[in-house]
Amino acid sequence: MKRSILNILSIIVVSVSFAFNTPTFQGIGSFGVCSDDPSNIILSINSDQTFRYSDYSMSPAIDVTGIWSLKKNGTVVLVSDSELAFHDKWKISEDGMTATSRNGLSFYALKRMK
Repeated sequence: MKRSILNILSIIVVSVSFAFNTPTFQGIGSFGVCSDDPSNIILSINSDQTFRYSDYSMSPAIDVTGIWSLKKNGTVVLVSDSELAFHDKWKISEDGMTATSRNGLSFYALKRMK
């Protein structure tokens, strides 16, 4: 009797542990606009929790570095000591191929660069 209860509990524990398996973050890498776009917007998310963001579509041009963190909803939050306003919240698609952001009425969609 004790053995069957122990077996059932073991099966439940193993099943529950597989149910809460968290997916790996697919956002490490560089995202940008097409190469012939003069804005040359690039977001590089590094595995050491640092980032670099450049956007030459505005004046003055933005080129900032800092650290990033991942929120529960999959949003990447960029933190920099720059005084320039920039897109600091990005949503990475589940397949890791697109980074999207909204800052006021400005919407950006960047594709993974190879």
